[in-house]
Amino acid sequence: MSTDNRQTVVDYATSDQQKRDYWDRESELEELIERCSRATARGKPKHYGYAATTLAEDIIPLLEDHTGVDPIHRYSSHLSDHEDWHYTDLVEFYDRHETIAACFGDAYADLPPHTIDRAEGVVERTLRSITAIAEHEDIVMDSYQGRADGTGFEVKLGEHLQDGRMDLGDPVELVTDEQVDAVKWLVCGGTGMGKSTGTERFAEDYLAASHAEGRDYKILDILGMRQGENWLVDLPQQQDDLRRIREEQGLEPSFAEADDREPPQVEILHPMTRGFCEKSLPFDPDDEQFRVRPFTVPASEFRKPVMVSLIMSRLSESEEATIREVYDEVDEAKDDWSLKDIAEAILERDELSDKHKSKAVGVLRSLQNEGFIRTHADEHTLDWHDVMQSTETYTIFSQALCDRDLSALMTFAYVLDRCFRHREGSNYNSEAVLVMRELWEVVPHKRRRSFDAREAAVQEAIGQIAMKVMRQNRHAGIHIVADTQEPSDLLKSVRELFNHYVVYSANRDTIDDIFEWTQNNRTRSFWSTMTAQAGQAGIVGQAKPALENRDIEFVSPVEVTPPSHHHFDVKTDGTGWHARAKYFTPTETCSECGHDVLERSADGYMVTCSECGHEELDASGGRTETLRRPADVDGVTWDDSVPSDLEVPTLGDKLEVDEDSGPDPEAFPVKAFAEYCLTRKSGTNTVKQEVYEAFNAFAQDYGHDPWDFDDQSVSIRFGKKLKKRMDGPVESAPNGDGDMVFYDIALTDEGEYYLDGFDGLSDAGKPIAGSQ
Repeated sequence: MSTDNRQTVVDYATSDQQKRDYWDRESELEELIERCSRATARGKPKHYGYAATTLAEDIIPLLEDHTGVDPIHRYSSHLSDHEDWHYTDLVEFYDRHETIAACFGDAYADLPPHTIDRAEGVVERTLRSITAIAEHEDIVMDSYQGRADGTGFEVKLGEHLQDGRMDLGDPVELVTDEQVDAVKWLVCGGTGMGKSTGTERFAEDYLAASHAEGRDYKILDILGMRQGENWLVDLPQQQDDLRRIREEQGLEPSFAEADDREPPQVEILHPMTRGFCEKSLPFDPDDEQFRVRPFTVPASEFRKPVMVSLIMSRLSESEEATIREVYDEVDEAKDDWSLKDIAEAILERDELSDKHKSKAVGVLRSLQNEGFIRTHADEHTLDWHDVMQSTETYTIFSQALCDRDLSALMTFAYVLDRCFRHREGSNYNSEAVLVMRELWEVVPHKRRRSFDAREAAVQEAIGQIAMKVMRQNRHAGIHIVADTQEPSDLLKSVRELFNHYVVYSANRDTIDDIFEWTQNNRTRSFWSTMTAQAGQAGIVGQAKPALENRDIEFVSPVEVTPPSHHHFDVKTDGTGWHARAKYFTPTETCSECGHDVLERSADGYMVTCSECGHEELDASGGRTETLRRPADVDGVTWDDSVPSDLEVPTLGDKLEVDEDSGPDPEAFPVKAFAEYCLTRKSGTNTVKQEVYEAFNAFAQDYGHDPWDFDDQSVSIRFGKKLKKRMDGPVESAPNGDGDMVFYDIALTDEGEYYLDGFDGLSDAGKPIAGSQ
């Protein structure tokens, strides 16, 4: 061990005490200067007298002792250019401080006004001169401000609303990955508080950093379940309030008005579900291309937890081992298998009963009928290397046009898993950023999962994938930017693994949790900074000031900067695809005079009227998009039907069925339900709603969609079919509890089995009592 820095106990104690005395003098000087400033601000004679006496007897002697400069006005050589340096007044006060202080005593009433004014001016200018010396010696800050710019990796993320005495720096680095290599953001807050606006700005920061020198990021916006809200990244900001806030923060209203910004290159990818070609999609008539590109998913790319969990949603635990074996056998036998291969393997297993085979195959048929799950040989299979390689392109995965949540969840499970696995096994120079909106929809807390058993099973599998991504993201070079309304809505094993929380509005319990997850404890201080103002948030974890000073645990409040691109507003935009068609319509006439001869700027975003000279922004940039159906466009050969060679077989295709074995549930669901699940029982009345729930569970088992019995026409149709299948009359009336019941009809054991399956999920929407 080196002995160069060794000290005796005497030397150490002496040095330590000198440091303490030095810091104590600085603290005392700062406090005395502040007291004198407050005194002169009050303006009464006694207050000026206090300031004059304190300057003469306390501040000046203490400052001379602290700096070693005596007399203090010798600082003139250092401060002659300082705007608050008043050498003449300081010398006068130094020589005549007793006389000046006396002006504010008993003689005050007898002195002429100009003498009083002169004495007050000398005290004020002496105080300012002393403060200039304290600033020069770093005893007090040279400026106090109420706002400081908050920056990210490349752009401004907001403004920190500071107490004037705060000294976190200007700008304040709101996020850094120096300690963790890859940041995992969770942006949380109630509806309308600004969390999705912030999420888009934080993602935009990564995009700007990627375009600058240094680090390279691939942005993958992978979760958009609703309305195409993430389809508008290449459209300039259109919301007036958000444009105004950007201008108030010293920024251009949108990227179209910025000299150094270009619109990002965007690709929008959507699973090719059945009926996709009948959807109205944004179409560029100049390029004759749709802005949305369909993709299909090879069945073999689904991880075992996803596929097994999905099939097991209709089976009991005793069959799980067999289903896992089936998956492993097919996966080992073929590199590029289909759902049909899994179904055929299940039908060959002797240890499974016909009932269980039917259930498992029914799930696979239902999934295959969604249309987008195929094989690697399909022309719409994604090339993940191309997706990851193009860092100039902002890649959007959307699930907004999926007719069923199951399709959306399966797509997300695939995309999340592939993003991680492809990055994990590759050596890219870039890092990846996964953007996920409303994360609670895909990794909900156990008691927030879907009522549909299949969807709940996929959500559970996504939770396992997400947990792995969260734990190993650094090794794969993955940053995460996600948002949700309440962290408690997320799976516990996921919500605790973020390292950078942006809180727009939260209760005390949520804040306590976040501080615990980030190994901080100053929740009371953080709570005092929270506001109910939309757009203002607090930041906990991986903020630069907190890493540099252990006494700082958060930065709050921050008025977050809106993105330079358009933020989706459901009230004015409707959907992302309608918004694109609306805004990507070039301006053709002057808004001032109506003249139709306009000159367009080189970048396309500004048009000038040749008649009146009026200049205005054209958000389209000169581009045109209209809504078209792929089925109506010549040359578009997207086939959204299930290829015949991939169709999952039915039981009738694979099993021998005797004439007396009963109706096929896959062909005649109501007839089969009446046969297997209902029976005549005199004196027994069964609540209609229970029959409906049991039927829907039965129908879903065999690949059918549930019936909407809230629609009266549906319940009437069901009743008519039931009357044809049941021996004797089918009559109903309200019972003593007011529930409608079927007379003399009971559920069989199999019917009770299906009903119980739904009852087991009946508490899913109740408030969470504790963490799970």
